[in-house]
Amino acid sequence: MKGNKMGRNLRTIVVCHGKSEVRIVENLRRNLKIPIAILSEKNGKNSIQIGKSLDRFLHKKLNKKKAVNDLGIIEYDKKGQPLDLKIFILMDLDDVQEHQMIENYKNGTLFSKHKFSNLIIPLYNDGNLEEVMLRMGYDTPNDKREKVMVYDRLFSAQNISENLTSIEKFMEDCKKCKQTNMELLLQHVIEHAKSVGNF
Repeated sequence: MKGNKMGRNLRTIVVCHGKSEVRIVENLRRNLKIPIAILSEKNGKNSIQIGKSLDRFLHKKLNKKKAVNDLGIIEYDKKGQPLDLKIFILMDLDDVQEHQMIENYKNGTLFSKHKFSNLIIPLYNDGNLEEVMLRMGYDTPNDKREKVMVYDRLFSAQNISENLTSIEKFMEDCKKCKQTNMELLLQHVIEHAKSVGNF
């Protein structure tokens, strides 16, 4: 049902590599009208890399249950486990030199000791988001100043149903592209929006 209490529950946390990723997730949040907690370094101005940079960030931002609760309204089951909550980590792979670290990131073993390892879903763009977008036939920014305009245009229809269609198309394009798995995030947020009656 539209506007019900479940619609306010936080089911999605996204840790973003940089400004482009932040912009895409902000647009998903705005167009799908669901709560999404976006975590980044200085709103994406400073990038986060797989390795020590990401480890430090996760330890600082998501090391305790209270830190997660502070991000939004989270529903828990009888055992104290969050219901439907997922932590997506959206990273580029082009600045990672070690092949084994990339594999450990992709299969999740990099987070095996993290408090919320069971909630973490690693997302990747190989080598970076702009390269993946080009492979899928989308426009990409020529410089940093264009990032806002280009990623705002990604889902910019005049009505809600057309925006959902464009987001679903983006999800299908991601499914077909071997260089990314962003469709996992898109599927999750689309299902959330539909389940609370936003579409």
